[in-house]
Amino acid sequence: VSSKFISMAWNQTSKRPLSDDNIQCLFTIPSLVAALSSIPDSVEMIFVGGEALTGAAIDAVKKSSAKLVSAYGPTEASNMVCARTVLDSTNITSLGTFFPNVQTYVACPDSLALKEFGEWGELLIGGDQVGLGYLNRPELTAEKFISNPWGAGTLYRTGDLVRFGADGQLEIGGRIDFQVGAGVDFEL
Repeated sequence: VSSKFISMAWNQTSKRPLSDDNIQCLFTIPSLVAALSSIPDSVEMIFVGGEALTGAAIDAVKKSSAKLVSAYGPTEASNMVCARTVLDSTNITSLGTFFPNVQTYVACPDSLALKEFGEWGELLIGGDQVGLGYLNRPELTAEKFISNPWGAGTLYRTGDLVRFGADGQLEIGGRIDFQVGAGVDFEL
């Protein structure tokens, strides 16, 4: 994939290509970044999310002067709830720092008992950015959007398996279910 691909895909509303020197910030998936043959010099920051960060994406950005930021957040919580600047492949599974208005809990998927520091459990997210539920899906809404048993508001059960790492940041270890994302999440 060439940098022209980014330029062509970048301005879908006007249906006209942008020149490489107009691109300053990208928000895309790690696999696309890894597939780029080069990153234009004008690109200052690349946000990646939507899939697991890979060493290949990190290596592609390291060949440029751009800053790489890994973002995490489910659609049900307005897309981005945390981010971190990525310097190298160390702690590649770290989700980063959650934004101040985000409540995070690591709980047992079956009992919702809170997990101890370092123990794996399901990530639950709360705050104003959490959605109200799924349209015309009351059963799934009741399963995934729950009343916060430790405070006020609603929590979203992400289905993501996480733990607090030694650096105090959440580390992602996979899924507790068989959901995959492809623009729309679905179960296998």
